[in-house]
Amino acid sequence: MSEQDHPDEGEDQPETETPSLLVKAYIDQQIKNAIKQQEEAQHHKKKWRNSWRSASPITKASVILTAAVAASTIAYAYIAWRQLGAMRKISEDNAAQTEKLIEAANEMKSAAWTFSGAAIGINNANWNAVNQLNAQEKSLEASRHSSEEAAQKYLQTTIDNFRLEQLTCPRFLNH
Repeated sequence: MSEQDHPDEGEDQPETETPSLLVKAYIDQQIKNAIKQQEEAQHHKKKWRNSWRSASPITKASVILTAAVAASTIAYAYIAWRQLGAMRKISEDNAAQTEKLIEAANEMKSAAWTFSGAAIGINNANWNAVNQLNAQEKSLEASRHSSEEAAQKYLQTTIDNFRLEQLTCPRFLNH
C-alpha cells in the first residue's frame, strides 16, 4: 500500500474520521477517570479503616458517644413528635367534651330558670292561699264574734223577758 492509502499518525486525517476519534478519546478519558475514582475510593476506605485502627481510645469513645447522643436525640425527637400528636388528639377530644359540657350547662340553666319560674308561681299561689285563709279566718272570727254578741244579746233578752214575765204574770206570783 502506498502512503496515500495509510496516512501517518502525525499527519492530519480527513474530517470524517475526526469526530470518531474525538468520541473514542472522550470514552477513553471517561474510563480512565472511573478507574481512578474507584481506586481512590478503595484507597479512601483503607485510609479510613487504617485511621480508625490507629485512633486513640479517647477518640474512638468520643466518636461512639457522639453517635449515641445523635441516636438518642433522634429517638427523643421521634418520641416528642408522637407525644405531640397524642396531645393534639387529647386536646381536640377535650375541646369537644368542653363544648358538650357548655351545652349541657346551658340546658341546665334553661331548666333552672323554668323551674325557678314555676317555683315563684307556686310560692305566689301559696301566699295567695295563705292570704285568702287569713282573710277567711278574720271573716269567720268577725262572724263568730258578731254571732256571739247576737247570741249573748238574745240570751240576755230571753232572760230579761223571762224575768219580766215572772214579775208580771199572775201565775208565777202566787207561788
